[in-house]
Amino acid sequence: MRVLLVEDDEMIGANLQQALEAAGWSVDWVRDGVFAGHAWTEGGYTCVLLDLGLPREDGLNVLRRARRAGI
Repeated sequence: MRVLLVEDDEMIGANLQQALEAAGWSVDWVRDGVFAGHAWTEGGYTCVLLDLGLPREDGLNVLRRARRAGI
C-alpha cells in the first residue's frame, strides 16, 4: 500500500516515514503544498497524511483542490 506523506518538518517527516515503512507501507514524502497537489493528483495512494501548515500552499488548500478534482 502507498501513502503520501506531506510534512515540511524534517524530523517529524523522517520519523513518520521510518515508522510507516517499518509497518510495511511504501511512502512518498513531499515537503510543500505545491508538490503535494501534484503528487496527490497523479494518484495511486491508499492514504494521505497531510500537514496543514505547509510552505507555498497550505494543507487546507491542497485538500480543497483534491476534493474539487474528485480525488
